[in-house]
Amino acid sequence: MNLKKSILLLMVFLIIPLCKKDQKETLHKDKNLMIVTFVSGDIKIIRVDEQGNQKEIPAKVGMYVYENDSIKTEKGKIDLQSKTGSSIRIKEMTFLNLKNISSETGGETNINLENGSLLANIKKATSKEDFKVTTPTSIAGVRGTIFTVEVDPFEKTSSVKVLEGKVSLKPRVMVLENVSKEEVDKNPNLQKLKELESKETIIEQNQEGKLNPVVEKKILELNNKMQETNNIQALSDAKEIIEIAKKIEQKVDVVKVEKMEATPDLLIEKETMVILNQE
Repeated sequence: MNLKKSILLLMVFLIIPLCKKDQKETLHKDKNLMIVTFVSGDIKIIRVDEQGNQKEIPAKVGMYVYENDSIKTEKGKIDLQSKTGSSIRIKEMTFLNLKNISSETGGETNINLENGSLLANIKKATSKEDFKVTTPTSIAGVRGTIFTVEVDPFEKTSSVKVLEGKVSLKPRVMVLENVSKEEVDKNPNLQKLKELESKETIIEQNQEGKLNPVVEKKILELNNKMQETNNIQALSDAKEIIEIAKKIEQKVDVVKVEKMEATPDLLIEKETMVILNQE
């Protein structure tokens, strides 16, 4: 009897964790998420519940983060990995929002980096998957590469450094995110801004890309007004940036590209990023 009891108890201990694992996988399998693979220091996950209440959750290895979660770091770092194998390291003194996260079958991942810096190691799992990092003034889009994005916390200017692969960089005009294609077609000012935003430049390995300082300043002014008013009336104060858009025909460089040599610290960050086996 004792032997039988021991065997039964052993079976129970083996089955319970498997059941919990199955319940956990069922709970999260349909959600777009990333998993925390590394944490150093005091990192907060900021989550808003269905009632609109905001709470801060201490980040721990193994926990999930979801679309619309925000992450705040001070003295510390955190690594996240998606279901498709793409990973990001969020560095010290950074605040960002996970606006969109791709699923296992593809889709878009959009990380809104408000200030600070991140290092990304992006793996293109399917032809339908897109990954981009938006800043207050720019959009960096990738299809499989290792790169960094930095946003100055005071000036809000941004830069992209490519360690491997290629990254496309273009201006971000927030007002275009809140209007339809029909509205753009009817509004000459919106058309000019759309033309400006379409000026995409490819940043290649060992290069750094930044927006033209004059263009970036005016874009930041326009985007700030857009956030304040939350409607396209901000365009009434956008005459200067529209003039810049017109000068594009005169070959004004919207994005400046320079050679870049990765620092030892950056190379260490790249090598120490925690990336899990997909299984």
